[in-house]
Amino acid sequence: MTRPTNNKNFPLSVKTAIFRGHLNGQSTKMLAAQFQCSPSGIRKLIKRCLDQNTFELAKHPARPRKTSHVMDRNIIRASREDPRMTSTDIQVVVTSPNEPVPSKKNIRKRLQAQGLHGRRQSKTRSSVKIIAETVLSGQKLTRAGDLLSGHNTFGHTNPHFN
Repeated sequence: MTRPTNNKNFPLSVKTAIFRGHLNGQSTKMLAAQFQCSPSGIRKLIKRCLDQNTFELAKHPARPRKTSHVMDRNIIRASREDPRMTSTDIQVVVTSPNEPVPSKKNIRKRLQAQGLHGRRQSKTRSSVKIIAETVLSGQKLTRAGDLLSGHNTFGHTNPHFN
């Protein structure tokens, strides 16, 4: 009646055997040697059994660790509607009175699971907008760094750039 060394929880049959051994007068050291665990673990089990009048652990009401399937779908949908939304913005959008507010970390996890990494607010114009403005205005880009730096050097000649 031994348990695996990596398992910290006793099966119900072992719990009842330990408690019966305690009622029959066996010491915690003897029970610990018999079930290959520490005497403090035996004492904790006996104390919990006497306090709660049961062998099972009490379930604690707590905040759910996972977001629901519906909440995950809403997170992805909000992110795809506006790719520039941060996790804080998404948190505000998907909050409903029926479900707990998802944490920013959970929102980032859900986005990463869908392959949507590194969602951050853009502080400068995107390169697509710069190219579109350039093409529509009929100007041409003269330097390779124009797109990245955001400098408006359109139409000027640069002898080093072909």
